[in-house]
Amino acid sequence: IFVRIALENDFSVVLRGHPSSPGLEKMYAAEDEEWAEFCDKNRITHFSSISKVDSYKLMKTSSINVVYGSTAGIDSIILGANTLVLANTDWAHLVPELCAFDELSIRNRFSNFERIIDVKKIYPYAYYMECGGIEMSNVEYFDDGRIYFEGQEVGAPSLKFARKILKR
Repeated sequence: IFVRIALENDFSVVLRGHPSSPGLEKMYAAEDEEWAEFCDKNRITHFSSISKVDSYKLMKTSSINVVYGSTAGIDSIILGANTLVLANTDWAHLVPELCAFDELSIRNRFSNFERIIDVKKIYPYAYYMECGGIEMSNVEYFDDGRIYFEGQEVGAPSLKFARKILKR
C-alpha cells in the first residue's frame, strides 16, 4: 500500500536491505533475492544487504525514511530526518505522530509528511537498544515525555546521562 501511494505522489522508492550480521550472511542473501524480485515488480530501487551504500547518508538525503519493524527508524529520528513508521513496533507508542498503520493514515501522512520530532522522545528505547536489551530498572517514562529516576523527575536525559543512571 505504501509503495503504491508513494508512486502516486511522484516519489521514488528506495529499499535498503538490512546490513547483514556476521554469521547470518546466507539468511540475508536469501532475503536480498526476495526483496530484489519484489522491487523489480514494484518500480523500487533496491540496495542489497551487502551494498556499500552508507545507510546513514541515504537516510539524511531522503525526503522521508520509511520503516516497518526496524530500529532504523530510531536512527532516522536521531538523524533529524522525516520518518514514517508503518508497523506497531515496541517503540511506536513514543512517536505516534510518525505512525501510519493503514491506507488512510498513510495517505494522510503524504499530505503532510514533514514531521520531525524532538529526539528526546525516543531516548529511553534508543538506550535500551544500545545496551543490547538491558532494561533501565530504576527509570520510568511516560508518553508525554516525563522521565523519572527512582521516583524523581529528571526530564529527558541524553544517552550519556542515561548510561550514568544505569551504572548507579
